[in-house]
Amino acid sequence: MADPQTTTALLRELNSKLTLEITKIRKKFEEQDRKNKTDIVNLINENTELKFRVSRLEQKLSQNDEEKGDLIAKLDNDTPEQKENIPDNIPEVEYSIL
Repeated sequence: MADPQTTTALLRELNSKLTLEITKIRKKFEEQDRKNKTDIVNLINENTELKFRVSRLEQKLSQNDEEKGDLIAKLDNDTPEQKENIPDNIPEVEYSIL
């Protein structure tokens, strides 16, 4: 059987190694935790920005739908004479640079 002093020394050495390993793991955990918190803040900011952009696009879409409805209503209200004055073939316009 091993000498009690040798066993104690081996256990102290193992304890030191394990304490060092625990310290390294804690440090890695803290670094990852900081990174995760930063990532969460960035994702929240991006999400907020995207929600704002979607809201603006929905407003524009709604406005375009209203304008389209107004134009359709206006066309529906045109008199037959006005409709007859609309040419079937609109001529092409040529543009040139002088």
